[in-house]
Amino acid sequence: MRKTVLTYWTCFSADGSNPDNKQARTPFVFNLNKFLIIWTLVLFPVALFAQARDIPVISCLEVHPNGGVTISWSNVASDVQQQNIFYSADGVSFNRVGQLDTYNPNISSYYHDAADAQIAIRYYYVEVVYPGETVNSDIARTMRLFAQPNALNAGIIELSWNDLFLPELPYQIWQEVPVGHWSLIASGITRTLYNDTLRDAICNDTVTYRIEVENPQGCSSVSSMAGGWYSETRIPEPAVFDSLTVNADGFVVLSWSPSVSTDVESTIVYRNNFPVAEVPVSASFQGYIDSLSSPCDDPDLVYALASADSCDNKSPIEDDQKLSPVFLEKPVGSVCESQVTLQWSPYINATPALVGYQVLFSLNGNPFQVAGEVDANTLVFTHQDVMPGTDYTYAIRAKFGTATSTSCQKVIRTGTYVVPQSVYLANASVRPDHAIDLLLDVDLQPIDCSWLVYRSDDATTNDLILSLKRDQVNDTAFAFTDTTADATTRAYTYEVVVNDSCGHERLISNPMTTVLLAGTKVSDQEFLLEWSPFSGYDAGIEFYRIYRDLKDAAPLAPIDSVASSVLEYTDNLDGIALPVGLATYWVEAVERDTNIYGYREMSESNRVTLSLDSELFMPNAFRPDGVVTPVFKPVFTYFNGPNYLFRVYNRWGQLIFETKEATQGWDGRYLSQEAPAGSYVYHLVFTTSEGKQTERYGSFFLVR
Repeated sequence: MRKTVLTYWTCFSADGSNPDNKQARTPFVFNLNKFLIIWTLVLFPVALFAQARDIPVISCLEVHPNGGVTISWSNVASDVQQQNIFYSADGVSFNRVGQLDTYNPNISSYYHDAADAQIAIRYYYVEVVYPGETVNSDIARTMRLFAQPNALNAGIIELSWNDLFLPELPYQIWQEVPVGHWSLIASGITRTLYNDTLRDAICNDTVTYRIEVENPQGCSSVSSMAGGWYSETRIPEPAVFDSLTVNADGFVVLSWSPSVSTDVESTIVYRNNFPVAEVPVSASFQGYIDSLSSPCDDPDLVYALASADSCDNKSPIEDDQKLSPVFLEKPVGSVCESQVTLQWSPYINATPALVGYQVLFSLNGNPFQVAGEVDANTLVFTHQDVMPGTDYTYAIRAKFGTATSTSCQKVIRTGTYVVPQSVYLANASVRPDHAIDLLLDVDLQPIDCSWLVYRSDDATTNDLILSLKRDQVNDTAFAFTDTTADATTRAYTYEVVVNDSCGHERLISNPMTTVLLAGTKVSDQEFLLEWSPFSGYDAGIEFYRIYRDLKDAAPLAPIDSVASSVLEYTDNLDGIALPVGLATYWVEAVERDTNIYGYREMSESNRVTLSLDSELFMPNAFRPDGVVTPVFKPVFTYFNGPNYLFRVYNRWGQLIFETKEATQGWDGRYLSQEAPAGSYVYHLVFTTSEGKQTERYGSFFLVR
């Protein structure tokens, strides 16, 4: 900016009035002013068109840390007589604070010590005195800087300042950290706002800022300083898992690539969301061996990594960055199928993507071999054709890229398979109550097997009547009773099936058929016995014994025996007293003594009871008070029939006595009164033991 100053002398006042002509009128003043202008152009042409003075230009205002200000200016001519510096705290009231009596052809400067420009904006201008004239600079103001952390992110410092009096020049941002070390962090700034994101490793440190503006005149304007105690909050990049595996000792081994952030100091290991270790990035082994977890027993282990920088900023833990060791379930062996089934948990978040799994096994502690491979979606594997009685150690290896992760090792001893060697049905004998007692000889060497007892009463049907488990049998000779049998109507055939521990049918015993006995009366004194052959003894039948029970006090003993080829017998009872008219028979098959299992058994048949016809005598008279026939009733040799009815009628056909008991008779009384002597009629109905119904009528006399 340039200003022209005209210097001249006149008797007129500056406003064109004439102080000596007190009577001048106002209209004359207007015309006189025009005259004065013309007169000046005539009398002072040189002064009017002389070169105008340049005004001084304040080039820089530098605020010092103590609040003092250095004012620099230029554009001063060599004939300067004096330079005065004026200062204001509010931009309105100015005071001279200093002067220069020297000339600097380039730039002049003055240091104002008591400015306190660190706490507020200060204002300056320069007055330059020349011979005959004085020129002033424009007013310039210092820059005051403000600094404060961002409300949402304390690692971002918001800077703001007032604009410089030279707005066309860009701003520079300078930062002091640590103390005494200033560095330029931004330049070419045209606004009076700037957000500084604190660089890495600034941690709870004093950070100071200043604004500078370089002037081509060779000086710089510098703002007041601002700052505070700050820390950067930049979240470091996380460490990246290389792999997670379980070693032969059952410890989880983690390895990783440390964070790429330059100020990261350590990697924190988390197990199930709790920190368990912190490993410096300077450590030679970027990994951790977790000896306190139980990867062989705990299927829920989850590991994660976080990077911690020098300001204790930690990288967040994301779900897709977590890893879990492959958990191998307890191997399940099948001795029957000669196989071991394995199942495991998936390996998650593999980087690069999971390719699949290898199934590893070791025999009796020898080096591991590959049993097979499955894809990444398969979590079960069946190892076929394993050897019995062998220690198998298994592990699962996840494959991703060139890296792998191995599970904990699990050991199983395959079972030994003992095949049942023998089963023998030793006996089947009918009991007196017609149930059947059976005796088995079994092999107890297998640790697990079962015996199934089947019964048949014809050639096509087999009914399972008993199932025995190995833990139910403690002796090789096992006896039990078939209470569901009815040996009076049929012969039964039994056999035993042996299933091994896998449920496979391994053995079938010898079949054994019981004896069914039948009897008929062939004459008044003879019974014919016939029976089905017994079969099943290893040594065969030596002979049959015949037993008869007459219900007397005599001890039971065989009445005879016949060869094994004979299946009938006739018993003659002539001269043998039958106390009750009944005889019960059964036969007994006797085994030879050459049985290879060491048995010599006897099998009884069912029992049959036969009766002889009883002789019947009906008296034709009786005397109630007599000694021989005190009551009237039929007289049997023995009676064993199932049905009996005896009635007595008087001469008018009136029923006066009735009984269903063969031992009871009429005592000659009716309605508690003695019946009169005379003729009476009887009616007798009964069924013999052979099922024959008999009916008799007749008359008799009551004698008194």
